[in-house]
Amino acid sequence: SIADIKKKAKPLTDPLNKTYEYFLEILEDQWSAMFSSNYLIKPILESEALCLPEWITYYEKAPENRYRTMVVDLGGSAPDKHDATGITICDTDESGDMYVVYAEEMWLTPLNIIQKTEELLQLYRPDDARFEKEKYGITIGDFAQHLLPKYNIGFVEHDKKSKPFRIWRLRPWLEKGRIKIRRDMKLLEEQLLGISPRDDLKDSLAYHLEIRQVPLATARPKFIPQIESEFDREMDLFLAKRKGLDKSSDYDQLY
Repeated sequence: SIADIKKKAKPLTDPLNKTYEYFLEILEDQWSAMFSSNYLIKPILESEALCLPEWITYYEKAPENRYRTMVVDLGGSAPDKHDATGITICDTDESGDMYVVYAEEMWLTPLNIIQKTEELLQLYRPDDARFEKEKYGITIGDFAQHLLPKYNIGFVEHDKKSKPFRIWRLRPWLEKGRIKIRRDMKLLEEQLLGISPRDDLKDSLAYHLEIRQVPLATARPKFIPQIESEFDREMDLFLAKRKGLDKSSDYDQLY
């Protein structure tokens, strides 16, 4: 975490006699893995990375037959004091692959969170919408359930698993390309790659593994044989053939 890196950065020295505050400013501009490699001489191994650049899979069009889920990972309203609120909306297709159709982080008051939630519910119409059941999220979720009863908002729980463990479940999905994002989702991509020190979006994304459902395959059109109901014509051809009155090839069409 950033807190741990800040602790480790204190004893650092520099030939140019840079101050401790100088390194903290660099830490704010660089992601934790890069700072760890460049300044703490502790590069993060590939096996320790949640997602490698070559695992990022983009999509151009979301599936038509899908099950859509929405998760609100709640944060605070002050960027300098609180984590951001991360909201993700995902579609799951018939093969079980996930397509992220919305991913944004924001610092909102409780009322603003409910208003933003209603806006997204109206716009994206998810099949299942959940609030993270943690800390004051229960209170906000309760308010949302009463203010927005027609959307049937619920809660998502993490079964007492730690956040790192919960987020780490995304790794095999990302490695196999089964979680797809849009090219303009830079905030989410930076968090997945470890470029950003924040984790609200990937934490929200991890919750979808708990609530997503694979939709039933779309009904395929049944084969309907094109049978002509011209019984009289067929019977006339047959009788004409028997009497030797018709030598045409029309009779062959019966077979």
